[in-house]
Amino acid sequence: MPTIGNAPSGEDTSLDGTEKVPTTGNKFILISKIRDYIAGYYNTLVATLTNKTLTTPAIGDFTNAQHDHSDTANGGTAVGGGGGTDVFENLTTSETDTSLVAAPDGAGGLEFRAETGGAGTLLKSYWSVDAPPVSPTSQDDEFDDGSLDGKWTEYDPNSVLTVTESGTYKHLILSCVTRTGFNPVGIAQTIPAGDFTIYGLLKFRSTITDYTIAGLAMYEDITDVSKDIIIFGASPRNAETPLGVLYYTASTTFSSQTLAFPADFLPTSLYLRIRRNSTNYFYDISSDGISWIGNAAAVNPAFTPTKFGVALDNANTGITITASFPFFRYIASDVGINGILAGQVAGIYQ
Repeated sequence: MPTIGNAPSGEDTSLDGTEKVPTTGNKFILISKIRDYIAGYYNTLVATLTNKTLTTPAIGDFTNAQHDHSDTANGGTAVGGGGGTDVFENLTTSETDTSLVAAPDGAGGLEFRAETGGAGTLLKSYWSVDAPPVSPTSQDDEFDDGSLDGKWTEYDPNSVLTVTESGTYKHLILSCVTRTGFNPVGIAQTIPAGDFTIYGLLKFRSTITDYTIAGLAMYEDITDVSKDIIIFGASPRNAETPLGVLYYTASTTFSSQTLAFPADFLPTSLYLRIRRNSTNYFYDISSDGISWIGNAAAVNPAFTPTKFGVALDNANTGITITASFPFFRYIASDVGINGILAGQVAGIYQ
């Protein structure tokens, strides 16, 4: 500290850094001492703060601090689903970090799925039956991987069918070249036991001069060309009955049109649905997959179907008929005429 003491009598009071300054009570402080003290304190501070290494503080391990409610075994609540099924079990890790919405599962219940957002402002949310179900069945096919799944068998007795699964357009494409007479062709898979609903979207691309049809199909026996087939779909062979069910008593024998939907024009895209309830079969059409028109009375085949799928027939001379199907889906119940089909919530963004 600076020296403090009694000032000698007659001391010079100039401030040149060496003289003494009188203070109250005839005390004095040496200016040189103050200067040395401040300089030393400053150097001490600089030495303390210069080039210091910061040490990362230790943080405790919280790995096991979370409380897992991902399923009922860990204390979670099972929402929906008969018998306590955990409706969140099919969500991916990224989906569990987003908002969830409840939506029909296509079988009379509810399922939860991630509400995914697009770029911009959401203008409207809506139910899209074109979107793949969150929990597809083994019979479903989105026709989006570039090759036909092994569950399908081609039905093509006279080798007039070309089957293409487009990896670009994500459609199944059936092309049937010209030939004489009736000859339905298509793809088929085994029908499970019990009630069912099958549905799909037909897209017709063709010019016609004669009979043709494409749509959903049921087969009696694809290994025997003498067995029966039903095709339900678009049949623009005349203006009065462009939609209906056509019945074949063999692969080359057309029998009758057992159900007709009169219309003034043929839509180029059409949702089709076949429902089986016990031994009764019902056929519905829709322009959007949400609103449906069906025949109130059952139209039952004269055979027991063992396969279902999609099919095409072409009686046009010199013309190749093409039909495409973006998807084929199955539900293990009769959803009824008012049933909402499985799909996902979609949005329109600005």
